[in-house]
Amino acid sequence: MEPSQLLFVGVKGRVVAFNQSDGTLVWETKLKGERLSLGDSFVTVLVEGQLVFAHTCGVLFCLDGASGRVLWSNKLKGLGYDIACLAAQGASSPVPPQIVLRRRVGNGGGGVEGGGD
Repeated sequence: MEPSQLLFVGVKGRVVAFNQSDGTLVWETKLKGERLSLGDSFVTVLVEGQLVFAHTCGVLFCLDGASGRVLWSNKLKGLGYDIACLAAQGASSPVPPQIVLRRRVGNGGGGVEGGGD
């Protein structure tokens, strides 16, 4: 099945692909990143043509969109383990509102950490 016919979801350290027309599971790939806590591993996903890029726990992955096979990974050494926003020409992954809210609350409501409000 072509990636253009799929919906990709990043959840709990995995990327899951569903058929857009009927919602059936097409493939699921567990991403092997560093687990730093007992909590769920947040996954950021970006689709670019035939490729699916995903980030979790400080590791960037490139998956084949049709099969879910990991083509390559990069541990992003020295960049930490925080949530990543992925971007390619003409596309980007959004920063979830709950993450922005959590950062604001954690900062005493004074704006997003590192933001230039």
